Amino acid sequence: MPGYGWDWWLNGTAPPAEVGWSQVDGGGNHWPEYDFHDYFHEFWGAGTMPYVDSYLHAGYGVTLAIYRPEQGHALTAWGYEYDPSDSRYYTGVWVTDSDDDQTDLDYYSLRRGGDRWFLNGYGGEDDWHIGGVQALGRIPEPGTLLLFGSAVAGFAAFRFRRKKRA
Repeated sequence: MPGYGWDWWLNGTAPPAEVGWSQVDGGGNHWPEYDFHDYFHEFWGAGTMPYVDSYLHAGYGVTLAIYRPEQGHALTAWGYEYDPSDSRYYTGVWVTDSDDDQTDLDYYSLRRGGDRWFLNGYGGEDDWHIGGVQALGRIPEPGTLLLFGSAVAGFAAFRFRRKKRA
């Protein structure tokens, strides 16, 4: 689950110690001053594509949890396509897959089956569906916050000074 990796990176929280899950020894905890859960968003279940749409438009990092019978995997989503005559009808998704030894974006057309969105041709099959969406919102860099805070303080001091002169 990408959420576990993001939580480890920000706050140093170890993923669950479950068989088959990757484990880490220390590390992470790069931004302990930020609570991971303030920036993490997710949606599970039917109707995932509007969430992919919303999260990508917000500038979030987006991952897709994809499933087929007795298997699951995660992909990074970079974009999507939709029918221009109906923006609620998604026609495809642009992704990268850390397991395919590729550096290019892959495009998979989508088909709706009941309340699920299926990736046509993923892994040579058509039974992989998007079961969940996880997103990490923008986290302000400490340097950016310091710069912004300095600018606000500078403007406040300038304004105070102008009022005092008047």
